[in-house]
Amino acid sequence: MTMRLTRSLKKLSVILYVACAAFASALFAQAAPVIATDYSIVHPLPGRLPTAKENSVYTPYDGATPETRFEARGGAPLLASSGVPGVIPPTYRYPANWAVVAGALPDGLRLEIESWIGYDPVTGSIVGLVISTDPVTGARIPAATTPGVIALPEFAIIEGTPIPGAAGVYTFTVEAFLPFGAPYAGDAPMPAQAEYTIEVEPEFDPPVIVTAALADAQDAEAYAPFTLEVHDGQLPLNNWRADGLPPGMSMSADGVISGIPEVGSSLRSPWMVTISVDDSNTSGARTATTTLPLVVSPTFLRIEAETLTAGYEGLPYAHRFEARGGYEPYTYTAVSGLPSGLSIDANTGVLSGVLGADTAGRSGTQHYRVVVEVADSHPAFPQSIRETFALVVSREHGGTFRMATATLPLATDGEAYAAQLVALGGSQRYSWAVTGDLPAGLSMDRSGRIFGTVDAGASAQSPYVASFTVTDLESGQRVSVRLPLNVLMEGDIAAELRATGETPTQMEESAEYRIPLAAKGGIAPYHWRGISVPAGLNVIAENGEWLLMGTLAPTPAPSVTVQLEVSDSASPVASARQSYTLSIASAEGSQPVILTTSLPAAVVGESYGPVSIDIANSTGTIELTATGLPEGLSLGHNAALTHWYLAGQVEHGVDASIAGTRYPIRITLVDSNAATTERSLTLVVFSDPSAASSSLPNTVPIASLLAGTPAGGCSLLRANDQDQKSGFTLWWLLVAAAAASGGLQLPKNKRK
Repeated sequence: MTMRLTRSLKKLSVILYVACAAFASALFAQAAPVIATDYSIVHPLPGRLPTAKENSVYTPYDGATPETRFEARGGAPLLASSGVPGVIPPTYRYPANWAVVAGALPDGLRLEIESWIGYDPVTGSIVGLVISTDPVTGARIPAATTPGVIALPEFAIIEGTPIPGAAGVYTFTVEAFLPFGAPYAGDAPMPAQAEYTIEVEPEFDPPVIVTAALADAQDAEAYAPFTLEVHDGQLPLNNWRADGLPPGMSMSADGVISGIPEVGSSLRSPWMVTISVDDSNTSGARTATTTLPLVVSPTFLRIEAETLTAGYEGLPYAHRFEARGGYEPYTYTAVSGLPSGLSIDANTGVLSGVLGADTAGRSGTQHYRVVVEVADSHPAFPQSIRETFALVVSREHGGTFRMATATLPLATDGEAYAAQLVALGGSQRYSWAVTGDLPAGLSMDRSGRIFGTVDAGASAQSPYVASFTVTDLESGQRVSVRLPLNVLMEGDIAAELRATGETPTQMEESAEYRIPLAAKGGIAPYHWRGISVPAGLNVIAENGEWLLMGTLAPTPAPSVTVQLEVSDSASPVASARQSYTLSIASAEGSQPVILTTSLPAAVVGESYGPVSIDIANSTGTIELTATGLPEGLSLGHNAALTHWYLAGQVEHGVDASIAGTRYPIRITLVDSNAATTERSLTLVVFSDPSAASSSLPNTVPIASLLAGTPAGGCSLLRANDQDQKSGFTLWWLLVAAAAASGGLQLPKNKRK
């Protein structure tokens, strides 16, 4: 039994020894070279490699193994382990060198050896290596720990960072071949090649227009500047463009849509607008494009809110309702509230007719609520609107025959127009006539109704000033008034205000002048003022006309500059200036001249003046007489009879009115040489101080009243409305001081 066990143990020991010997032999014995075979590239497969990006490290990994690690089989394999026969198969490592042999990698990427095999040619075994990194290039550097060991390349990898501007698609060929010093048996192995493609994307993602919708627009209305939003892309963005915008709209270089859609653009709504923009990508601009709808609707329909003029029972009436917005033509309808005798024209919106009997009601004044509806004709966006207007009809139109119309409604180029002139009092049987200019396309009938369609372009000569005359057919009495008719451009815009009057080049001292001042554009009536005018001349409003008038005072200067300013009645007020140079010629002879050409208005019961009567070229003492003065006013003078003035207080009971009563006054001058001259002036007397304050001229001539001032040396003090009263008070103090010294004779007011 014991002998059998001993024999079994000996047998087992022999087997273990043989196995260990075989393993040690495989592990430490010199490996014989393996028969070489041709190379084949097994990873990565030919084709497209992972995408790279400018300025980003290229590190694509597929799990734990880089997707761009290049591995080969064949060649001259080195036995890494013999394994255990029947238990562990032998393993090999495959030395292979790598190179790009066709095409090129993107700038910034390179093909680098990732790992090496340490081969000892003495023992034929594989040994370890120490791998370091070049601090400049970043390349891996193998180093053997045993002298004579050869570092054979094994795997390669693509790595690096594509430089800016490297974006694009690159195709290249990689070759695996036998490295120098690798042992092999048989014929040298043939290299293997494979073709690959890498796409390098730009550093910035392509631009994308993210705006999802455009703001709506309206016909003929300014479109609020609209900026599109773009994400990504390399800045700056360039070459914005938009195709398909409505006429009148555009896109700026920085991507802002603006403009005014032409009238009728809503008929084609929505407009499909294609918008594009390029970025500044260094390797080639990229374009973002989108197509968005732009909805254009008509402007909101509205009726211009004008107060209806009052009507008078039994008299003609006319008023034009004016629609805006929507889409022409319009249809006008009077829904309710019209007094008898009136109707509305469905096409023009003119409300007209003769107000019927009893339309003023029992009380003599009737209030009507007139409801008017306007509908447009837009095929896609039809609109209608109703508005209520107050109309007052009165029966009280008797009394003094007079003109009631003071202003005319505004007109517009190319549009219908209607206005009714109204007279009151008398027999109430009137006939109307017009002299002067009406805009082309308009006319007036004998009932005082102005109607028609204004010609396009008529605003270029606006305003049109005409004299309207109404005649009482029973008494034959006539009343006239000059009124401006303003014509606006399309869109209800007034033309630019400009001075158009004559500009004389020469004047003569002591000569009388009456130069009309004229202007065009803006909104009449106008107001003129003299910024710089020669002594003796004044800017005067007379019978609805503005004049530069007076007698030019002697001046030592050979020339003077005239500066005038005209302002209109618009809100805000527009103004324009006129400037020219006058040559001054000396007067022949030395006839005396009354320089004063205007008088400030007077008010019943209030102190007036003193207002100096300015004189030039007189000799010695002066004698002045005046005719036509209202009761309470008279001429006064200093003790030397060299200075005269008008002063006093208009007495109660004289003819005056709220509108102002005009008194023609004639002043006659005789000097010590018996030279004579005359001047006709107008004095307006008001019954109400508030009416006078709004009508006083802005330029008030007040002469120097102190004794001893040389003849012809009068001055002009220019005062505005609010300081005029204080200016008069100051001059009264001066007059009183002179009177106290005995050098000035005050006028005595006569009372009934």
